[in-house]
Parts: sequence; C-alpha cells; structure tokens
Amino acid sequence: MVLMTDANGPPTSAMQSMLENLLGTEPSIPESILEQAARTEIIDRDKPDPPEPRKELVAKWNDKLKRACKYWQPVFERMRDDQDFARGYQWTTNERDNRYVANLCLRIIAQRVAFFYAKNPKFIAKRRERILNTVWDGDQSTLVALQSAGAAAMGQAQDAQNAAAMGQGDPAQAMQMQAGVAQMQQAAMPIIQDAGRVRTEEQQLDKIAHTLQLLFEHDIAQQPQDFKAMMKMVVRRACTTSIGWVKLGFERVMQKRPEIEARIADINNRLATLERISADIHDDEVDDNGPEAEQMRLMLQDLRTQVEYVVREGLTLAYPLSTSIIMDPKVISIKEFLGADWVAEQYILSPNDVKEVYEKDVGKQFTAYKNLNSDNTTVTTRHGFTILESEVNRDDISDSGDARNACVWEIWNRKDGLIYTICDGYPDFLREPASPEVYTDRFWPWFPLTLNDIDHELMVYPPSDVKLIIDMQKEYNRARQGMREHRRAARPKTVVASGMIDAEDLDKLSNHPDNAIIELNGLQPGQKVDDLLQPFKGPAIDPNLYDTEQLYTDMLRVTGVQEANLGPTGGSPTATQSNIAEASRATAMGSNIDDIDDLLTQLARTGSQILLQEVNIDTVKRIVGEGAVWPEMSRQQISDELWLEIEAGSTGRPNQAQEIANAERIFPMLMQLPGINPEFLAKELIRRLDDRLDITQAFQSALPSIVAMNGMAAKLAQGPQGPGGAMDFPGSGPAQGPAGAQNAPQGPPPGAQRPPDQTGRPPPPGMMPRPGGVPAGGMAPR
Repeated sequence: MVLMTDANGPPTSAMQSMLENLLGTEPSIPESILEQAARTEIIDRDKPDPPEPRKELVAKWNDKLKRACKYWQPVFERMRDDQDFARGYQWTTNERDNRYVANLCLRIIAQRVAFFYAKNPKFIAKRRERILNTVWDGDQSTLVALQSAGAAAMGQAQDAQNAAAMGQGDPAQAMQMQAGVAQMQQAAMPIIQDAGRVRTEEQQLDKIAHTLQLLFEHDIAQQPQDFKAMMKMVVRRACTTSIGWVKLGFERVMQKRPEIEARIADINNRLATLERISADIHDDEVDDNGPEAEQMRLMLQDLRTQVEYVVREGLTLAYPLSTSIIMDPKVISIKEFLGADWVAEQYILSPNDVKEVYEKDVGKQFTAYKNLNSDNTTVTTRHGFTILESEVNRDDISDSGDARNACVWEIWNRKDGLIYTICDGYPDFLREPASPEVYTDRFWPWFPLTLNDIDHELMVYPPSDVKLIIDMQKEYNRARQGMREHRRAARPKTVVASGMIDAEDLDKLSNHPDNAIIELNGLQPGQKVDDLLQPFKGPAIDPNLYDTEQLYTDMLRVTGVQEANLGPTGGSPTATQSNIAEASRATAMGSNIDDIDDLLTQLARTGSQILLQEVNIDTVKRIVGEGAVWPEMSRQQISDELWLEIEAGSTGRPNQAQEIANAERIFPMLMQLPGINPEFLAKELIRRLDDRLDITQAFQSALPSIVAMNGMAAKLAQGPQGPGGAMDFPGSGPAQGPAGAQNAPQGPPPGAQRPPDQTGRPPPPGMMPRPGGVPAGGMAPR
C-alpha cells in the first residue's frame, strides 16, 4: 500500500498504524478496530463535570454569544430576505405566486460578478525594498567607472614597466605607478565587495520569492473546490447579502476540521467516519448488526481495493456563510474588525459530526436546532436565529443519524489570544482553549469582502446591491403586472341585453366552428345582429402608464450597470451615449475591483507567512523543484521580509488595448537605450498580450535576433562585394526567387540614349545609365 501526500511529506505513523489495523482483518466488523477503540477512548462519552470556574467561563461565553446573536438578528434576517428577493420571491415567498416577475436583480448581480472577477489573479511574490549597501552608493555607473579607471591605470603601469624594461623609461616612475594601481585596487575593493554582497542577497531573496510564489500557487490549485468558482461565489454573496467571507487556515495530516469546505475527500475524512462508527459499535451506541455496521464493512471493503491514498497538508480556504460570522457588537469596522475584542464562527453540526470532529459525545446535553427550510409551517425564534420547523425537514432525510443539530461556536478572542470552542447547552469546552495553531500578524482568519461600504456608527454592515435596487425592481414588476391585468381586461367582449338571448344561443355564439352559419332563436326576422349584440369598448391601454425607461435610468445611477448591459430597451441611445455610460461604469466599478484585489492581497500575504512557518524544505523541493530556496526565519523576519502581492487589475477586465498601445510607444524608446535587457522587453510584451508563451524556453541571450540572423544569411548569399557593389561581380547578385531580379528598376539597353530630364537637356557625357538604372559613376540618382 502506498500513501500519497499532497504537501508535507509522508503520512504519520499514527495514520499508517490505523490503516494497518483497519485493513488487517477480513470480518465484517474487524476485531482490531474494536480492540483499538477499547484501548484508547476515541470518543469521550462521559458526562462532563468541569470545575466550577471552568463551567462559569463556558456559561459566560455561551451567554455572550446568545446576546450577540440577538443583536445581529435584524441584519441576518435582512440578508435572508435579500437572498429570497434575488431568488425570485419578489411578491411573496410562495413559489406558486404567478404574478409577473422580471428578475432584473439577478441579472445585475450576474453582470457585476462577471465584471469584478473576470479571471483568476496572478499572485506575484515581491521582496520588500531595503537599503542593503553600506559602502557602495548603489549606482551601477560607479562600478563601471571604477572598472574603467582600474583598467586604464593598469594599462599605463604595464606600459611604463615595459618601457623601463627596454631602457626607454624611468624604473622608479614605473614602480610608483604600480604602487598607485595597488592603492587604487585596495580602495575600490570594499566598494566592489559590497556591491557583490548586495547582488548576492538580492538574487537569494528573489529566488526565495519565486519559490514562495510557486508554492502558494500550488496550494491554491490543490484546493478541493475550484478557486475561481468559489471566489465568484464570494463576490456573489457580497452583492446579494452585502458581505462575503473567506477563511484561511492550514490543514495538517490527520487533522479534523468543522468547515464543510475544508473537509477534503481524502483518507482523513473517511478515517474519521470509521473511527466514529467503530467507537459507537464498541460502546454499544449502535447495533453491531445495524446499518452502521454494514456501512463500515463497505468502507473497509473499498479501502482494501485501493492501492494509493491521498493525504493532503497545506493551506485551506473555507467560505463561511454571510450569517455564520458573529462579531463583537462593539465592532466599528468590518474590514479589520476594528473595535472588536472577539469574533466567532457558527457551525450547525449533527451529533455525529461533533463526534468525528471533536471526539466528544454531547449526548442530549445541547440545545437542538433545525436547519432553515423554505417550506416551513411553523416559525420559531431562538437566540436571535430564525429556526424553521416543518413536517418535512432536510435533516430528517440526511445521513446525520439525528434530525437534531448542535450549534457550535468557535470563538477567537484577541485579548487573551485564545480560541474557545463551545456548544450551545453543553457545559464544557469541545476543545481545550489554546492559541492559534499558525501565527499571522492579523490574528483573525476571516477576510471580508464588501462592495458598498458606508460610514455609520451603528450599522457596520453596508447595504447590498439587492437592497439598492429593490424599489426599482418592485416597481418594474408592478408596472408589468398592471399591464398584464389591463391587457387581459381589454380583451374583446360582446354585450347583450339581459333576457334577449337564451342559453342555446349563448352556447352557439361562444362555441362555434370556423365559418359557421349560426341560427339564433332571439334574432327576429329582419332584425340586425348589431341591434342584438354590441361590442364592448373598454379604456384603451396607455403605454406611458406602464413605461419602465426611468427604472433603467435609476438602476444605472444606483448600481452602475447601464441599459446596454441589461439588454435592449425601449429607447434608442446613441453610440456616444453608450460609450460615455460604459466609461463612467468602468470608473465607478474600479474601486470595487480594488477591494477584491486588496482581499486577495491580504490572503496572499497571510498565506505566505503561514507557508514560511509550516512547510519544510523537503516538501518545498518536492513541489517546486530541487533548485528551490527556502529560508529558516523567525516570526519577525517572516513578517518583515517577504510577502505576496496581487498584480494590479488582474481580477477585473484590464484595458488590454491601452496597455498594448503604451508598450508600442515605450518599447521603441527603450530599445535605443544602452544596457536594456531584451529578455525583460520580451517578457513584458508577452504579459501585456496576455499570452501563455514561456519565454524562458525560447530565450537564449548568446544568440542574435532572428532578423539579424536572416540579414547575415542574405549577405552571405550575395557573395563578395566590390567597390561598386554586387554588380561589379557578374553572377553574384542577391539570392532571390526566379522572378526576384525582375523587381528591380530596369534601365535602357546598352547604347541607348538616356531620355531628357525635366529641363529638356540630354544627360552629360559619361553618365549613360548602366543596366539596373545605376549611372556609370556608381551613384544612383536621388
């Protein structure tokens, strides 16, 4: 059996022994698992009896979280209302409501998400700019001047020494010049050594930065969920509920995490389920002939058929719901949790999930919760959260083993630097309070994304895009619904006086075939049909009454999405108006793109600090390559030395045409300057063209350009050149195609008179043109 790992080396011995115990026997319920469960208490089932101070601390945090949940209840209810509205429940939450809904809200959200996060960003590692030189002034011209002066002085000294050796110079002067050269070298040596040291350190730091960049990109690419899809989901949540969350952490081998997104489909997750089932069977919590035992047998059977197992260790990204983060009510800004002493994340877990993650059996000592359900029949409120109970709940058909759920809070307290994990109603901690497993300057693992930031003393959550356009959307639906009702009311109707026509005639008039001849009992001979039946003319439909053009204008002003992005409208805007509106929209949304870039920059910087601390050199070389450079730094050095940045404008739609135009202007000037690296120009041009060509494989600095090589080949093909050019050697013309020689200007045949010029005078003697139009003097006329 081979255990494959994604990050930090081979699996632990604990995992290896557990797999050997799991797969060592063939019975449906292996005895080795039961023996292991008997030897070690996998799940703590004892009723907790903590000391009184500990119990009071748990109760204090439990009460504090309940009061915070109640404080944020109106905000979370508004978020859920916005979600329903964007879903299409814009009249009521009843899906059977058939009133008119044109969901422009969802369309606007899709447009904004596509604009804000058009493509995955580029994570670029950069070293912090520092002054490393102590003797050298940092100017390359100084080194060039020293080198030139030293070479000139050595040349003069050598000439003087040679002249003295030949008896043509003064030996004392030659010795004096040699001493001057040695003195000059001694004075220049500290500068040269300092410059070399600076160059070496910068190259080393650049290589570390490149290694860090490749490692970070690898961890992002190895996430169980696609990074681009999940980040678009975060942006979509920010547009819908006003905020989106990203949580950054580090996952170790055999570590159990409560986040759904972080539970990767590897051997760790399966082993946790096997541990829980085996412990339940051993402790007689479930029947050894029941469905759990059969599930365990099937899992073991599948494990035996697999040759390799994937165990991953590295950065983890989770994406909590907008209503899952409970902040200290004292917070005054969400961006960095300013003013907050603590922040908590809420998990709704089944009792079996609590067993697998925290290895504790909460039994019945917890407050039971039911997940939210749209088809609710009874609405109750507990601790500020709306708990919807219905006859059919999704928990009832889940694999949790219990329809009741536990509310678990993971509290990050910045004052004491500890993490507390409690369950609502449980008298003890689920995990022993401890400091974060990984150190970061920021302390908080959550990164918020908000797009409509405001400055309000009490309402720190900004309004969502749904909230901004809800009035326009409702008015649009009312206009369309009113027009529908008016159109239905204005359908053709026929009026007849009461009692003038019997039921048989009504049936004939209402249900008759095409081109039918109808006999009416109520129509007298000679009486006109118009005298009996008259068409009803109701009020005409006024299009201005149901005009929606002003609603599009309001949406443009509120969200920055113009009419052309929503589709054709009733008006006829000109191309100039559309271009102006698009330019203003791009300018307004540029700030939101900067917000997303700032979020990703914070993720990259914090992630780089975690990687520099937690990943060893062997793992780095296995992932990046044998040439990788990985330092051993203290926490202070890690926070000061390097960080990752997001390339500017990489998440939105960059103005590629403008970048190419700038390059076309700048590059010709750079090509004329001495000392410009052509490899740098090639890389920058390829980057602006957004091409994926790898220049490192194509570039070789010793080779001339392809144009230069082609020119050299053409000159070699022309043969030797005489004083008058290639024409002086018959048969040595340029290498051209069969008709290439005919492209040159053809002169008059030999002996022919040259035509007169504009003055009418014939050419002077001796200036008879030669074949090819070149005069006898060898100079072509201008």
